[in-house]
Amino acid sequence: MVYQTIGAIMRDLENIKRETSEPGDNPSQFIFTTGTLKTRVTQDLLEDRTMGTAFVLGHPTKGILGTSTLGAGTMSSWTSVASQNIDQTLTNIGLDEIRDWLATESAYYPVSMAVGSGSTAFTADDTALSSPINISTATQEISVSTGADYMEFSSTWTSVDATGVNYREFALLNQSEDMFSRIVLADNYSHTNAKDVRYTKRFSFTNAIPFMNAGTREIRDWLNGGIGNYPTYIAWGSGSINISANNTAIETETQRNAITRYDTSLDKIAMFESVLGVSEASGNNINRIGLFNASSIGDIFIYDSPPNIEKTVTFNVLTQCFIRLN
Repeated sequence: MVYQTIGAIMRDLENIKRETSEPGDNPSQFIFTTGTLKTRVTQDLLEDRTMGTAFVLGHPTKGILGTSTLGAGTMSSWTSVASQNIDQTLTNIGLDEIRDWLATESAYYPVSMAVGSGSTAFTADDTALSSPINISTATQEISVSTGADYMEFSSTWTSVDATGVNYREFALLNQSEDMFSRIVLADNYSHTNAKDVRYTKRFSFTNAIPFMNAGTREIRDWLNGGIGNYPTYIAWGSGSINISANNTAIETETQRNAITRYDTSLDKIAMFESVLGVSEASGNNINRIGLFNASSIGDIFIYDSPPNIEKTVTFNVLTQCFIRLN
């Protein structure tokens, strides 16, 4: 798969060279780089709590006046029922949603959690729960919390939602019901009207140079309600200091141009292209490139150190940055 992807990239570069070169044109030099972001579901937690003395509107027994304390009752604390430390990829369709957002295409972040009773093992090709529970409350809105390199999605099914059906699988969905992840519990859980149920799953992110921590946070923020900003510019410059994943800028930036082409033809890979023009950065060494989400400053997604190019007015530099999601 890695060799097929690299082969596709090289064919793409050669096609661009043929398509953009005419007799008499200034020749191009090429820079391309790939940064990888690994996203995994690393933990999940199922909890429940009993009703205690609380009044619960709509509940068959706790919602009857005189049987529970209206306005003064208490709920019990959440208790862990099942938890797993895992290392599970997102679905392919979920990763492609992230890819499409990065490349400015229509895409939707997760907004809800769905529950099912199926026990079929997860595969990355899954697109739906294996046995969804056909009740109006089977899908619940999510709440999200975040850290520097992780985020957690949580949903609650109340005692009013209980059907007595076994819960076994949980899916994270966007508004189009595209599924980002599906987790299967080790055992069934029967939800009765005596309890609320809460399910939480954690996404953890791992990136390595040339993919930057700032880019990871932008993707995390998009997954958290669509507040991230995708890449829009490529910058060129120079430097001698070793690159760190915490870098936020090119050491010495010479030129920054808007991205002129995005591509999503490869599964789970977004491509960003721009050209350093013939008259731009002439007389400068080019040995640093950066992928940014703003025309100045902004957050950097990729920061790499290609072989040095001594830029002159006799050629342009066609540059492609790839983000691989896995």
